[in-house]
Amino acid sequence: LSSPLPGLFPVNINAENGQWGGAHITMGGLADSFYEYLLKLYILTGMSDVASLGMYNNAVEAMVRHLTVVTPDNDKAFLAEFKNGHTVRDMEHLSCFVPGMLALGSSLFKPSLNRNHQDRPLKPQENFLMSHSQDHLKLADQLVKGCVASYDAMPTGLGPERFRFDETGRGPLIEMVEGRYILRPETVESIYVLYRMTGEQKYRDMGWRIFQAIERHCKNKCCYSGIVDVTQDPPELNNSMQSFFLAETLKYLYLLFSDSDAMPFDRYVWTTEAHPLPIFGTDAETEKVARSTL
Repeated sequence: LSSPLPGLFPVNINAENGQWGGAHITMGGLADSFYEYLLKLYILTGMSDVASLGMYNNAVEAMVRHLTVVTPDNDKAFLAEFKNGHTVRDMEHLSCFVPGMLALGSSLFKPSLNRNHQDRPLKPQENFLMSHSQDHLKLADQLVKGCVASYDAMPTGLGPERFRFDETGRGPLIEMVEGRYILRPETVESIYVLYRMTGEQKYRDMGWRIFQAIERHCKNKCCYSGIVDVTQDPPELNNSMQSFFLAETLKYLYLLFSDSDAMPFDRYVWTTEAHPLPIFGTDAETEKVARSTL
């Protein structure tokens, strides 16, 4: 099937005729895990699934060309959506996984993470990613700053489910579209990965601000709750704690402030639900097999 934006794909397919069910293209809901797993399948297989890496390269190139919007000062970036032939400057919180994905991909050829490449020449897909690594890392930093800006712009210090952005300076940079906050992990996930890949303290500072806002507004007598509207301070609680808050949000915040050798990226790859999988051919996989035979 041909796509309106080659390299990226609409979120729905018609099961009766096998054609695309519309022309909505996003890095957010209904699409996010697909793009993330293109890169992570390559990593999980010990850097052998270069077909998935090639699809990842194509997706990122199309994302940069068609969906990425950078502020004039080059400090922040955002991800638009493509709907029925038009670019819409709306961004979901779910799309904030992208900075972490880019940072992970950009770091694969560092000496500490590329043990599986050292005994063979790089393939074209790998050479392509390596040649774009610095650009991808810069974009990851710009995008995570954009995501964190959506938190900082709200009175509660918590990011909305969906926001509109205006990089032109003619209006506010961030405008809330859907104001609920349901304890999502994507922004802190990207902050964690960027900190691990760069060691820059500013990412821990970002994560600490978000953690403090969660403690201030979401903690209650029994647990933590999402909030109804991030523009209201004090906010109304929605009396719901999503399971991903424990499985992902708090896990990534904990790892952000843990020692750098906790869950090393040269041995494990995280699923989209924050489960660490041992990379094929590493001692982490050997240890898993050994434990399973006890």
